[in-house]
Amino acid sequence: MRSFLWKSPFPHLGEGWGEGADLHTRRVTKTGKLRHNYLSLVSIFILLQCPVEAGERKTPTAPTDYLERKNQFYKDPEALERGRVLYGRKCKSCHGEKGDGKGLLSEGLDPMPRDFTDRETMGSLSDGQLFWITENGSPGTAMKAHGRGSDDNLPDEDIWKVIVYIRRFANPMP
Repeated sequence: MRSFLWKSPFPHLGEGWGEGADLHTRRVTKTGKLRHNYLSLVSIFILLQCPVEAGERKTPTAPTDYLERKNQFYKDPEALERGRVLYGRKCKSCHGEKGDGKGLLSEGLDPMPRDFTDRETMGSLSDGQLFWITENGSPGTAMKAHGRGSDDNLPDEDIWKVIVYIRRFANPMP
C-alpha cells in the first residue's frame, strides 16, 4: 500500500518528515484514510479528560514572605498621585480607566485582566500577593512582570504606590 506522511499543524509538538520521525505525524493511505500514531491518540484522550474553563485564572499564591509584607504608603499623600501616573502608563491599557479589566487591549485576552472594582476579589488579595503578581507577572495570563529585572524594572516603592492606587477602585483607602 502506498502512503505519504502528512506534517502536523502543531510543529512545536515535534519535528520531522521521515519514517516515524515524530509522534505527531499521520500516515495517509492511498484510499485517503488517516492512520494516527497510537501515542497521538492517547495524548488527545488524556487532554480531553482534563477540561479547563475559559477564563480560569490560576495565579499561584505568593511565597509567605511576600504575603506578610505590608504596604507602608497608604498614609503618604504623594503615593496616590504617583500610583495614578504609573497606572496610566503601565496598567490602564489592559485594566481600563476605571480598573474594571476593560482596557483598550483587553479584548480577546483569556482570562480577562483582573477587575480591580470587584470588592470580593480585591478583598481576598493581600497587598503582598498583589505586589508579588505585579513584580513577577501571572503565568497563563497577559500580565507580565513589572519588577526588578523586567523590561519595566519598577522599583519596589513604585509597585507599592500602584497598589495604593488600584485599591481605591474597590474600596476607599484602608
